[in-house]
Amino acid sequence: MSPIEAHLAGLYRIDASGRSFEVNQWDGGRPPRFHLTRSRDWKGWRIRADVGVELAAALEALAEQEPLGDPIDEPKLAHEAEALLRDGTAGAPPEFTSGPVYAFPATFPSTPTGHRETPLKVRWLQGADSAVLAAMPDWIPDLPHRQPFVVAMLDGQALAVCASVRITAEAHEAGVETHRDARRHGLARAAVAAWAGAVRALGAEPIYSTSWDNLASQAVARSLGLVQIGTDWSLR
Repeated sequence: MSPIEAHLAGLYRIDASGRSFEVNQWDGGRPPRFHLTRSRDWKGWRIRADVGVELAAALEALAEQEPLGDPIDEPKLAHEAEALLRDGTAGAPPEFTSGPVYAFPATFPSTPTGHRETPLKVRWLQGADSAVLAAMPDWIPDLPHRQPFVVAMLDGQALAVCASVRITAEAHEAGVETHRDARRHGLARAAVAAWAGAVRALGAEPIYSTSWDNLASQAVARSLGLVQIGTDWSLR
């Protein structure tokens, strides 16, 4: 399985017919009604389980007809898919999200060097380590479920997190956050690098994806030399 295929396979839980019914994360979540993942030479999609049979068939036909090419471009099916999912003829268009998907180079340092203004420590947290997350308490419930869970620390407190938010045997998807008062100091970069090494040590492939409007996340990917392998595009 290629990294882009592993990425799509890890996004959602699917039923026996291949329809998505839940986000593939420990606390679940409702998936979009339609999701398309593309690379230059591959495409795959998911349709939510509660989409009606006729509408699902129409979306499936659009996806099958979608040409391969530069995945940075908007999908050719975009406007037709939006029209199909519009709530009534005068309804508002469905909400869409889109963004790049990155793979890590085959040879990748788990501790990249770079200028930092203060001493930085990177640590793989386990279940009993929640105290160091005092500055980022929203992540504490995730600690047992999103392993590897790696933090970049200053003065004994975690100020950046990179953890496995979606997990399969083949690949782990990164979830990343830096404390608002500690950005632009290389903390996220260090945490992501160490996380990728930990995932590969488990025999899985690290995957990093984000949205086109998250410029800071894209900057982290560029700083680590990640390789864009495709894009996601979805409609709720």
